[in-house]
Amino acid sequence: MWFIIFAIIVLAIFIPLQISHDSRKREEEEIAFQIVQEKLEKERNEIFSEMQRTENNIASEWNQRKNNIKTKYNIDKEIELIQRNLQYYFAIDLTNEVIIINLFDTYLYRFPNDCYTDLSSEKIIPFSSIISVTLKTNNTTTTTNVTSTNAFANTNTANMVKRAAIGGVIAGGTGAVIGAMTSNNNNTSNSTTTTTIQNQIITGIEILLSDIMQPSYEIIINNQHDKNINEVYSTLVAIQSQNK
Repeated sequence: MWFIIFAIIVLAIFIPLQISHDSRKREEEEIAFQIVQEKLEKERNEIFSEMQRTENNIASEWNQRKNNIKTKYNIDKEIELIQRNLQYYFAIDLTNEVIIINLFDTYLYRFPNDCYTDLSSEKIIPFSSIISVTLKTNNTTTTTNVTSTNAFANTNTANMVKRAAIGGVIAGGTGAVIGAMTSNNNNTSNSTTTTTIQNQIITGIEILLSDIMQPSYEIIINNQHDKNINEVYSTLVAIQSQNK
């Protein structure tokens, strides 16, 4: 009897202590988790703020480059071509018959620690120096195979005669018909349809020039979704056509 009483006393002391210990442990884990979450949130905010500052710096520099050109030339038409890490500004001066192409390479703004050659430049091209304008493309082929399954009934004549005879013995004339009908076998055949799609990807616009020092100028295209690609190409072709 005394053992049972002792066990009850021990349990009465141990269980509350264990519950208290587990509760403190959960609180400590929750606090640790909260600290980690706050740290991650702080890091995310810092990264976002840095990215925002970078994009603001890029926008500021980009606007400054365009304004500098506008103050030096009589701009009758302007086109912006935004590619991945490359921003082109095309300014058409009809009075002086020149195209000003300002290339702004934003890669080092976003990845300042990389070993990279800055491609930023400004090129002035007289209308009369344009010999030809060519779209540079890269052709790719996509092949898709589609397999379909067709089911059909294949009747074995020998088996039909045999089954009809057995059916006739068992159930007379009706049995012969039934026996013959059970001789059909269902078979399948597979057919494959091949579809080939030719994809043409624009990789650049090459301008051939009557310039001994720089006989050509290439506009790099790495963003096919820019709606101004065709506008740039058409404008250059229109200018080049006047030289014929």
